[in-house]
Amino acid sequence: MKTKTTTPSVSARAALMREEPVLAGAEAIASDTRRLERDELYRRLEVSITGADHESISARWEFGRELASEKNAKTGKLPDGVVGHIAVMNETNVREIQRRLKVFEKFASIEALRARLEHDRIRSWDQVINEVLPERKPEREPVVCTRSDSFTLSEHARIIEVNRVMRSIRQREERYTGFIKTLLIHLRAEVKRKTPQQERDAA
Repeated sequence: MKTKTTTPSVSARAALMREEPVLAGAEAIASDTRRLERDELYRRLEVSITGADHESISARWEFGRELASEKNAKTGKLPDGVVGHIAVMNETNVREIQRRLKVFEKFASIEALRARLEHDRIRSWDQVINEVLPERKPEREPVVCTRSDSFTLSEHARIIEVNRVMRSIRQREERYTGFIKTLLIHLRAEVKRKTPQQERDAA
C-alpha cells in the first residue's frame, strides 16, 4: 500500500522561499527521489507536533534527532539546502527547524529533556525557546578598580570613570569636613565671646 504524500501549496512554498536565504537549495533536493521516505517521516512527526504541549516538545526533539542523522560524518554539517527543503515540505520556517535540531543537541536523551521540563515546569514550546535553548552565561566577577592588562578597553574605561567619581567624592568630603571644622571654631568663639551687657555685669 502506497503512502499518500502531500505537497505544500504554491503560495505557501513561495512565501517560505522568500523567508530565508537558506531555502535556495530546497528545490534541487526535492527532486531527489531518495528523500521521499525521509520526507514522509518528517511529515508524520510534524503531525505529532500539533498535539499536546509535552508531546509536541518530545516530537520536536525526535524531529531534531532525525535531522541530526543527516549530518555528514566527516564535516558534522548538514547537506546544503536540507534545512530549507524540510521547512518548505512541512510549511514551517528554517529557524523553527534549527531550533528542533538544537533541542536534540542540548539533550542526549528524551528522558533528560522530560526531566528538565518537569524540573523547570516547562509546559510549552515557547518556554523551551525562551528559557531552555538560550545558553546561560556565567556570572562575571566584579571588576576590581585597579590597572590590569587582563581588562578590555571598555573595562578600563569603566574603571577610570569609577576612580574619577571616587576621587571626586573624597574631595567633596574633605571640603565639607574642612568647612565644618571652620564653622565649629567660629561657633565656639561666638560662645566664648562676652556681650557688652555681660562685660558690664562682670564689672
